[in-house]
Amino acid sequence: SFFEENILPNIFLPELMAIEKWDFQTNSLDINQTLYDSSSDTWIRTVSYPQKKIPSSQESFERFKGHLVIAEDNKTGFITLIITHQSPYISKEWVELLIDQINLYYREKDRIEAEISVGYLNDQIGKTSLTEIKQVMASLLQQEIQKLTLIEANESYVFEYVDPPVAMENRYGPNRSLICIISALFGFML
Repeated sequence: SFFEENILPNIFLPELMAIEKWDFQTNSLDINQTLYDSSSDTWIRTVSYPQKKIPSSQESFERFKGHLVIAEDNKTGFITLIITHQSPYISKEWVELLIDQINLYYREKDRIEAEISVGYLNDQIGKTSLTEIKQVMASLLQQEIQKLTLIEANESYVFEYVDPPVAMENRYGPNRSLICIISALFGFML
């Protein structure tokens, strides 16, 4: 649901589902015209049930997952997020989108929870007459207000860039020399 609500509306679906290749000289994408007609902006792919002409969010997520690599360094706690795509510029854009949407989602979730807690504590302080309980609730209220302040002040709420995303200059894959060697060996054995 996170992908469907936060990522999918912010990407151009043919760049995920119908890409053929990327031309580095013109920085343009070649879209497979048997899947998506660029001139009329319509999906024309032939599919069988349960797929639909317009790729569903589940089908899109499965394709997106194939582009995504997440690794955590257990010693440092750093998380490396890599998106592979034919276009390094789209890879960079999707990494930034993913980080921004995760930060936005959790910031909003925590803000709502803190506001509900503040409202509840204010109501309870008004209902009680015991000073000791009021002091404890005032302390809890202070913690929630601090939490709200940090939520609003911190742009990088969950993830912060150590190295910002960049469009790679060198090809990441496939390793063409390895493919040629394996193909030659396989051909020789045949």
